[in-house]
Amino acid sequence: VYRTGLTPTPEGHGTALASILSRHFEATLLAFAAGVRPLDELSADDRTRLAMEAAFTSHGLVGALRAWLLSPEPRDASFAVEAIIEATPLYWFTLVDSIGA
Repeated sequence: VYRTGLTPTPEGHGTALASILSRHFEATLLAFAAGVRPLDELSADDRTRLAMEAAFTSHGLVGALRAWLLSPEPRDASFAVEAIIEATPLYWFTLVDSIGA
């Protein structure tokens, strides 16, 4: 389902599933950040930066999943997880230090 649903159309357009997943990941990242520090405590610039980071990361995650799903079989899930973690901006791993206190 995901391999088919994430494959771009012949015209090169994205898919509904890619958009849905990106929005889900983006909302999850923002919820994670809000659990570290309420977003209304951040400056407007920091909220904008956080929103940009969440959008950038979520769309990249969907692209990484698409690339892995379209790679030749057999596909190794642990390889995909490792590659995605390595590609994830360090920001998300140091969020507590960045906006924590």
